Amino acid sequence: HFLGTIVYVTGAAQPNFMEFIVIDGQQRITSVMLLIKALHNIIQDHNLKEDIMETYLINKRAPENLRIKLKPIESDMIAYEKIIANPDVSDTSNITKNYNLFKRLIETSNYSAEDLYYALNNVEIVYISLDKDKKSENPQLIFESLNSTGLTLTQADLIRNYLLMNHEYEEQSRLYKNYWLKIENLLPNVIISDFVRDYLIMKSGSIPNRDKVYETFKNYTR
Repeated sequence: HFLGTIVYVTGAAQPNFMEFIVIDGQQRITSVMLLIKALHNIIQDHNLKEDIMETYLINKRAPENLRIKLKPIESDMIAYEKIIANPDVSDTSNITKNYNLFKRLIETSNYSAEDLYYALNNVEIVYISLDKDKKSENPQLIFESLNSTGLTLTQADLIRNYLLMNHEYEEQSRLYKNYWLKIENLLPNVIISDFVRDYLIMKSGSIPNRDKVYETFKNYTR
């Protein structure tokens, strides 16, 4: 089964592991990690459980703040950390709902959890490593190109990525947590796009089409 293309930029090097900043493929990676964690909880073989945890889910020798291998976006992180720490989690987040769905599907499958785990060896991806210092490998432009043929992102998604992507990871995290996440907690994506559109109308005196808010915003900020 071909899972598509994963695009990433190499981040900071740590003594025991390398950091990768995902540009495209975060949702697919998160889904697979939730499936692996659900399989881990149901599999009975202790040695296999330990292998799964240390190979895919945690960095055993990393500092506490880097112990969990996957770092989802801030709004999903708390739920994901709970799932890694506790096999039985119940809350209303989409992360937890998907995790519990995987558990139910595994428990009712005609195949054992072990069989399903080994079947993941038949999943293939293409991965692309970008050099963020090369102009020809601009992560934002490649992100736009990849998503122009896939599931359409909202104008707000594109604006958020445009604002954050050219910063170093630590600065991205600070800006996202201190500013954008607060906006997302107040407004759904479609309303963020409308708000930016109203802002552009106020500043420029012209009215952009609703599906051109991102392009208009880019031109305005430039």
